[in-house]
Amino acid sequence: MSETSTIGVDPAFVGIDTSFTAFLVWRVEKLVLVRVSPEHFGQFYEGDSYVVFVASEPAKSVDPTSKPYKVYGGRIEQHIHFWLGKTTSTDEAAVAAYKSVELDSFLGGTPVQHREVQERESTRFRGYFKKGIRYLIGGIASGLNHVAKTSEPKLYKVKGKRSPTVTQMPAIDWKYFNSNDVFILNTNDGVIFIWIGMAANPMEK
Repeated sequence: MSETSTIGVDPAFVGIDTSFTAFLVWRVEKLVLVRVSPEHFGQFYEGDSYVVFVASEPAKSVDPTSKPYKVYGGRIEQHIHFWLGKTTSTDEAAVAAYKSVELDSFLGGTPVQHREVQERESTRFRGYFKKGIRYLIGGIASGLNHVAKTSEPKLYKVKGKRSPTVTQMPAIDWKYFNSNDVFILNTNDGVIFIWIGMAANPMEK
């Protein structure tokens, strides 16, 4: 991108090189886009909104953990996804949507835009995360993800066939269990229990 083309553009987008493949994730924090580090890819807080940018060679699978590389003389396929958690604020959702449009404009209108809603994501979006998607309770607005004590036990539900999703439960309670899914209880003191429902599919196990 030329220097003049970056005027008025969100600083989060300025470093994007359209000749390289990419997998970038931003979370809306206090109405500003903040880059998410690769080790947290696939983890989404229910109270937040995100923008995901993916650039790859056509017909090639995208792995969030792979390093970007320059494409010489070939076409790059670009996709922009804005993901909305089920308890995200209206303001955060609006910022994610607007920033997606801004990024699309910055890239010359080439990318395909997608709206993703928690638990109803597109097949393409789920396909990025080979190990599945992890939904976490809390978010920037509530501050729960900052104040939550890591020593507290947590219960997670594993659901799905091809790309399982891992959802943190509000509490450790039998009312959240069912025979169709797999549940993981992390005591955070070195002990992990796995509860497998009788009707759970092999991918969840």
